Amino acid sequence: MRTSPSMQLTNLIKGASWSLCALMLVALAPSKASGVIVTFPGFGDGTGISMQGSAAIFVVDGETVLRLVPASTYQSGTAFGATKLSSATFSTAFQFRITNAGGISDGSQSGGDGFTFIVQNEAVNVVGNTGIALGIGGISPSIAVEFDTYRNSGEVSSNHIGIDVNGNYNSVATADIASVFGSGTRLDSTTSSATTWTAWIDYNGTTFEVRLSNNEVRPTNALLTHTIDLVSTLGSSSTYIGFTASTGSAYGNYDIVNWAYSDTFVTGGISPVPEASTLTLTALGLSCIGLLTWRRRRRN
Repeated sequence: MRTSPSMQLTNLIKGASWSLCALMLVALAPSKASGVIVTFPGFGDGTGISMQGSAAIFVVDGETVLRLVPASTYQSGTAFGATKLSSATFSTAFQFRITNAGGISDGSQSGGDGFTFIVQNEAVNVVGNTGIALGIGGISPSIAVEFDTYRNSGEVSSNHIGIDVNGNYNSVATADIASVFGSGTRLDSTTSSATTWTAWIDYNGTTFEVRLSNNEVRPTNALLTHTIDLVSTLGSSSTYIGFTASTGSAYGNYDIVNWAYSDTFVTGGISPVPEASTLTLTALGLSCIGLLTWRRRRRN
């Protein structure tokens, strides 16, 4: 069976080092941002990511995903870009799936506890606490956006998002998923099949904006906003960027499918996966590097 040019291109990129893809995207990708853009269309062998605790690379239906924690009790995992990036302003986007939720019920549903996108200035190898702490407990200074799948005392619902500061999982701002996406909507699934959600988080130097979609269309209005001086809070504009997750007596597989990060605020946000033109440029760049390497070896 013949494959299409786009499929050939996809296969080429999948076979390459994703850290090299990221470097090529920085140099070649057309973008409205003028800073560093790091893109993980998939996670390959995990090159470029520092994983701690339960975090690991998994292959799910042919995709390499970043599994922050498995569907097992009392797990905690973190995954950060291996080097610090500027977070004075930024735009980021990623897709995620939460499957095989189970364990104890919060009175409404089973499954928990949740995961976060986090910007922190403690260490690249830090691991937060399990259960209610969502893997951020004890990580300070930091700011995190939580995607919570278990309703603890005082929380708005079994499925909500929130903004957490300095490892405190009592959110300074929250939004209920069901009130936005409809009654019965949940971020996780009790089966191995789940909705692929897309999240956009943007910081313009003053205000955090969080958007969420279950159909890959970026909403016009933010689901959450919060005003904060991030550089002052973190003590630096150079920070570690990544994810945390945890389970307790409730659990689930928490998978990041892809991820893109720009260290410059981009009006209208960025895409979690590169556009076709970006993929083309990346593939051409990889081909050129391979050819140069082959010619150099021939001369030696």
